[in-house]
Amino acid sequence: MAQGCCGRGDAVTQVVVRGMKVGLVGLEECLEQVRRLGPLAPDRLAAELLRCVESKNYVAAAAREDYAWALVEEFERRYGAPQRAPAGAGGPASGRPAAPGPAGPPGSSRGTPGAGAKEVKTMEIKVLGPGCARCHTLQQRTMDALAELDVAADVEMITDRQRFLDYGVLATPGLVVNGKLKMYGRVPTKEEIKGWIREEA
Repeated sequence: MAQGCCGRGDAVTQVVVRGMKVGLVGLEECLEQVRRLGPLAPDRLAAELLRCVESKNYVAAAAREDYAWALVEEFERRYGAPQRAPAGAGGPASGRPAAPGPAGPPGSSRGTPGAGAKEVKTMEIKVLGPGCARCHTLQQRTMDALAELDVAADVEMITDRQRFLDYGVLATPGLVVNGKLKMYGRVPTKEEIKGWIREEA
């Protein structure tokens, strides 16, 4: 189930993508916006959700399809399964929508992976802080660095103070990349963040 934090329009809500929690900015607003569009075919629902989320968050090209269907699943948890398109319009009998075709969601070049498709390894990045302005600056700077490097990563905002201590963060914000604490107590430059991402890529 998704969890929100940090309040108001810049709230970070966690969803599960490929079995890992990902923090997304503005997800609550996107879910409500798409709900107001009325019943949509599964592929259109995925595309609309992804388009809105990408306007507020960085999503690596290689991970777009995974994010799209994770968003559909979150939407269905909130509002129930949407009215499906007429029979034959797509989606298996189980009711779960089929992955987007060769075009995928708008702007995507991915189709449905075949049996020999290469597994996409996703980096895990955690921003640790109470949800302050510096925490959000670090999160946005990290997403900008990922976008410029075109690296797929799950970026999670952690606000639980006990977990700060678990990672050895004595002052916030802190940044953890693939389980390794890179810094705490300041907001690093984008170039510094890029360097840490390259080390772990």
